[in-house]
Amino acid sequence: MNKRKIIILVLTLFGYSCFIPSSLNKEPKIEILLSDLSIQEKVGQMFMLRYRGEFYREDAYVLKNVKRLITDHHIGGIISYFGSVHGTIENLNELQSFSEIPLLVAADYERGVGQHLDGGTLFPTNMAMAATGDAQLSLAQAVPMAGVIIVTTPQNVSLQDSRRGLAMFKQMNIPI
Repeated sequence: MNKRKIIILVLTLFGYSCFIPSSLNKEPKIEILLSDLSIQEKVGQMFMLRYRGEFYREDAYVLKNVKRLITDHHIGGIISYFGSVHGTIENLNELQSFSEIPLLVAADYERGVGQHLDGGTLFPTNMAMAATGDAQLSLAQAVPMAGVIIVTTPQNVSLQDSRRGLAMFKQMNIPI
């Protein structure tokens, strides 16, 4: 009986989430945008530029070149790497502002933004976390935490996992 209620609830929520009244949808449909593009513009949408996230002056060659590629060749996206957190955000906002179709933004930050961006949090490598056999413990030891929030569900397995996490955080003197 409970399973059935959950399934009905999930389907109902999914159904409501798919419904967007046309009066609220001010964005042009992607099909309309794409149908108006030439073949050259459609090909440009399949390309992504690798772009360093530093602050650039308006007259910087790199910034001028990326703007030219986006406007002239309709490049579809940016792959961000290195730089600073604020420079990356500022650059992406500026690049989005003159692209006719919103840019797809990706990032090459294997170990988290702290590995490649000044001002970001550095996480342990995937290999280091796997070697411990306990990813949560690896993160708790490597990343300074002001506190944690533990969320659970009433199932036994979930409660057991939460209790183990609670014990670990208490042992490490991390506020809960």
